[in-house]
Amino acid sequence: MTKKQKDFFKYLQTLPELQEKRCKKAVRQLQTYISKVEFEWPYVDDVIFNRITKKVFLLQDKITDSTIVSELRKYQSYSDKKRNSQEYEQQSDFNNFYDTSVGWCGVDYEC
Repeated sequence: MTKKQKDFFKYLQTLPELQEKRCKKAVRQLQTYISKVEFEWPYVDDVIFNRITKKVFLLQDKITDSTIVSELRKYQSYSDKKRNSQEYEQQSDFNNFYDTSVGWCGVDYEC
């Protein structure tokens, strides 16, 4: 995660609106899920994307500041874009692996 992202999540944890135990945990979980998407994409489970959505909705219902809600929605948008392009990227990885493995082993199979 970038320093900007880490600072944003630290700021979220200090918000008076999110001081209850459940919200602090949700902020930490959201941060973990976002970092998983960044490091494991395009092989992230749909469960992680669904959890990001749930945590963003939970937090934005508690926050009154529109700029922070806007920032949370950016993370949601980022997650949705990654989810939508994930299948294409997986297929591309498979095709690239297949193309290089045919030349590497020296055997060309016909379909």
